Amino acid sequence: MADGSWREARLPSRASADVSDEEALILAFAPDAAMADSEYADSALALYRLARERSGFQQTAGTFAEWASLMSDPEKQAAMLNYVQKGAQGPALGDTLARNRPNWLPERSDELRSSPLVARIAPDDLPTLLGRLYPEEQRKRWSITFEQENDDHEEPRTMDGRVDPATFFERLHDWWKKEARKERVQSDRDAYPEDFHPRLLTDQSGDDERIGWFTFFALGIFRTIGRSDDQQHRNFIAAAVRDGWWAEMASAQLPDSPEPWVRRLEDFAQADAWRIEFPQWRRALVDLYVVARWLPEYIDLALTLPAIVRKHGSITLSDVWRPSASPLWQRRGLEGAPLTQSLGLGANWLVREAVRHNVWSVEDSTIMRPYGWASTARVRSLFANNLGIDLGPEANMDLSPEIYAQVEAHIGDRAIFLGDLDLPLQIVAHGRRVEVLQALLHGPTPFDFDNNTSTDDDEDWAS
Repeated sequence: MADGSWREARLPSRASADVSDEEALILAFAPDAAMADSEYADSALALYRLARERSGFQQTAGTFAEWASLMSDPEKQAAMLNYVQKGAQGPALGDTLARNRPNWLPERSDELRSSPLVARIAPDDLPTLLGRLYPEEQRKRWSITFEQENDDHEEPRTMDGRVDPATFFERLHDWWKKEARKERVQSDRDAYPEDFHPRLLTDQSGDDERIGWFTFFALGIFRTIGRSDDQQHRNFIAAAVRDGWWAEMASAQLPDSPEPWVRRLEDFAQADAWRIEFPQWRRALVDLYVVARWLPEYIDLALTLPAIVRKHGSITLSDVWRPSASPLWQRRGLEGAPLTQSLGLGANWLVREAVRHNVWSVEDSTIMRPYGWASTARVRSLFANNLGIDLGPEANMDLSPEIYAQVEAHIGDRAIFLGDLDLPLQIVAHGRRVEVLQALLHGPTPFDFDNNTSTDDDEDWAS
């Protein structure tokens, strides 16, 4: 290992040329005893990685927390905090450190905020880090602030102590009016690989069209992968593009010419294969094959869907994505394998992103608004535990109209959130803006409310 000892294989060295983005974040704070000697290269590094696969080394938040308890180097401490902010297991690690705080991590968020340990973290990202490391403090802070500033009137809450839904959604809308432009940029940057954007889909043709739509559907399918985030989906596609096989697989003429797919499966099945990056995404290759096999039909379905909704009124997305079996598509003669299970809540994400990025016309986007709301576990928990709205125990793409109806019932046409549908709801529910969620639930938001709720964006998207 890098410390000169012999033990089980764990991480490659910092000098390795083939480390992934996730590995690079981990290597920045990993102890030398967990890394390979820098002399490992080429075939030796491949052998080391193969040994690591069979060593049983657990690259988990628990392991990282053990390293944190022994850490004395400020550079590594700062790198670990950077991982809490950016890493795939950042939320889990932040929760572990919050419960078992190492002696170098300040007891109070104000102390960390002014510490050199966070000097390299962007000011806009710091609240998320503090929310992960000091969740109880952040909750109490907003609650106390609210109580002090509102002695003369009572917070609108239901009899059981939950937040009034209208108050919550109004606050969320006010926050989004102020932050939408910045949050949209960040969301798109996290979600989309370089050289891809949904707004380009309807302007492309030939192989470019196939690759673009294949990528769009793939990003929807990847949303069924548990304990993952937008950046990981993007990074998998970026790695595939760099390796040269993403375009090959998207452009393959299936089922007549499956060679690109067979080659990729053979590469994954090599006896000397050492890299197991993105294992969950690899398992999605069967679903991606289905997309590539029926891609022209799925493109037609996506572009025609608003017309189907206009004709039939209320529809269910689970029925829509069974083109060969659904009566909705009989007159059009669409054929194709079902994608309902493959897409899951990704079906709602596809609708939301198509609305946000003008894949459809404004009129068609207006019709599709009720279908761009994903009933993720955290959204269901937020609704049930804080707003008293029961969406049921399981995720379901067909719950989308119910979520939209709930929001619309409380804040009217502002429910479209300037055309971004559930994006602000997903951002606060999934921990990207912990401090904002605490403010929405427990007290005044950290910005001035604007009582004028009509904006140009509101009017552009009003039906």
